[in-house]
Amino acid sequence: MKIYIHAFSSVKEILGFSKDEITVDKNISVEDVLQLLYRQYSELDKIKGKLMFALNEEYCNKKKELKEGDILAIFPPVSGG
Repeated sequence: MKIYIHAFSSVKEILGFSKDEITVDKNISVEDVLQLLYRQYSELDKIKGKLMFALNEEYCNKKKELKEGDILAIFPPVSGG
């Protein structure tokens, strides 16, 4: 199935894209997608454990299961005022 990755800030710099479409197996979770990305982009290890996620514009945790056409946003924590 196809899903869409939207990367922000330092994640975008590491991945080399801000938006991409990837094909994954059905019954895949956010954690599974992250593991695929960690294997492909070793630089992500530097911010592992600090990442935040949104699925279809709603914050989610790593256990959330993805469906065809979902948009997974990945970004580091932000601060400011």
